[in-house]
Amino acid sequence: MIQAIKKLKHLFEMRSNARRYGVDFKRRATFQIPSQIGKGRRLAFTQEHGAMNDFITIFIDDCYRILQTKDLTRVLDIGSNIGFFSVAAKSMYPNALVHAYEPFMDLAKYLDPNKQEFSFEVFYEAVGGGSGRVNIETNGDSNQTRVRESIDGSVPKISIDEAIDRMGGDIDLLKIDCEGSEWEMFEKGTNWEKVNRIAMEYHNFDRQPHRHIGVELNRLGFKMIDHRFDPNVTFGMAYAINPLKLKCWN
Repeated sequence: MIQAIKKLKHLFEMRSNARRYGVDFKRRATFQIPSQIGKGRRLAFTQEHGAMNDFITIFIDDCYRILQTKDLTRVLDIGSNIGFFSVAAKSMYPNALVHAYEPFMDLAKYLDPNKQEFSFEVFYEAVGGGSGRVNIETNGDSNQTRVRESIDGSVPKISIDEAIDRMGGDIDLLKIDCEGSEWEMFEKGTNWEKVNRIAMEYHNFDRQPHRHIGVELNRLGFKMIDHRFDPNVTFGMAYAINPLKLKCWN
């Protein structure tokens, strides 16, 4: 009985979230990605299963807590893929400055139209601990793309510090989903005091314990306020705030 009530409550929350984006959502089984968001703003997307999963988790489940965050003015999207997170952020905060980073140029045919329609900036670069070059490694759907360092790589890579500095001020929300490159950022980045909130999907490809993400975020000066993971898989969700600037998430 309790589980049934929880499921029903979650369904109502999902439908409420969807309405805020002007999207009609009944249930997962019958849902299709809409061609428009809000008042007739066109949305470009792939036909991959991963795109459906990303749409539901970002817009409907609010996995990066866009709908739970107030007064966003600077948003940094690391691992943009086709831009769903940036679209969601600009839909809720149209005056926000949003920078999206995506190293996989094959996605430009979707990401560029979304950039134009929703007015955010796109940089076709990888982000890591320092500058260099990388090659793209595809593995299934495009949202599972990884990068590998290579001196003659086809894609430029910049440091997380440079990405933060490009925005010219405090980052209200840093979203990270970059298939493992986050650990290099954590190791070498130095501008973390300019970040107010982090919402991220992290990846433990080297089978580190899930608690490792909390240790790293704490070392960088953040306080983790929520951590969601399945011990049987190598990824999870982490949410953290800069306690010197914020007392709670919103």
